[in-house]
Amino acid sequence: ARIALEKLILDGRIHPARIEEMVEKAQRDVEAMIREEGEAAALEVGVHGIHPELLRLLGRMKFRTSYGQNALKHSIEVAQLSGLLAGEIGLDVRLAKRAGLLHDIGKLCIPDSILQKPGRLTDEEYETMKQHTSKGFCLLAQLGFPREICMVALDHHERLDGNGYGKKRDFSNFSKIVYVADCFDVMSHGCMYQSPRTVDQIRSELQRCSGTQFDPEIAEVCSVLFL
Repeated sequence: ARIALEKLILDGRIHPARIEEMVEKAQRDVEAMIREEGEAAALEVGVHGIHPELLRLLGRMKFRTSYGQNALKHSIEVAQLSGLLAGEIGLDVRLAKRAGLLHDIGKLCIPDSILQKPGRLTDEEYETMKQHTSKGFCLLAQLGFPREICMVALDHHERLDGNGYGKKRDFSNFSKIVYVADCFDVMSHGCMYQSPRTVDQIRSELQRCSGTQFDPEIAEVCSVLFL
């Protein structure tokens, strides 16, 4: 709407037919912009062969925030971190990057009123937020992604002690990597209700949660690589 209004003002011919024409053009421009953002994100991470519809969905994340973080920027950073962690422990770097880039795609199905709420969520809102993992799994599965990547979308909030979203104790190393990368990025940059942490605070948190929340080997590698 804003783009259409700007074009009308610049054009100087404001009448019903012209308004409809400008709105349609603005919609095409926005769709092109969204697609380009998705393609740029995949290129930046070095991920190729992503379904065109998923590139469009990735592009939409550029214009959404979650807990005060830009959703696409966060996903790009998690992808980069996941690739580095995977390389250090001998896992497939490309698969880890792809899983990291797509881990939060289900948040596109969560209302902005929850994603952008200032402060902590209510119990009901938190339960809705948790659905982004199952929604992401379903979306990626419908688009034909390998099960390993779909499962990361589903399991990237699981903990070793079984106190994660799904109360699981058995999940893939890729999910463990993306979970550590996800938490590390949030701790490094802060979010709506938490200021960025210092290097010492992040190192302390990785050590404190090693073996309960985080896989010990991955937490140690994360600390050595990034702190």
